[in-house]
Amino acid sequence: MPSRPEFTSVLGKKVTLSKEAVNHMMSRHIELSSISDLAGAIRNTVEEPDYVVLGLHGEHIAVRRYQTSNYLVVPYREGGEVKTAFITSNMTKLLRREVIWKRS
Repeated sequence: MPSRPEFTSVLGKKVTLSKEAVNHMMSRHIELSSISDLAGAIRNTVEEPDYVVLGLHGEHIAVRRYQTSNYLVVPYREGGEVKTAFITSNMTKLLRREVIWKRS
């Protein structure tokens, strides 16, 4: 993985992924170890999400279907960095938040 991969969100802003964020993800969310190309999966989620919802602290949360009944969730700051990532099967709580972008 390059030292700081850069993605473009669906809202047109640059988003980076630091090694520190990847280390945090891998230590806190062991389910991500099953993803062989984590940076690629995060890129796909930020650049081509199914939804982007507003986080509790102003961050954006990109959500993309991963496998059959799971979703990869990637909180990030527009023009900033990916904060973390995790996998969930329950979208109910996320979709209660303000949806700011939805795939048509």
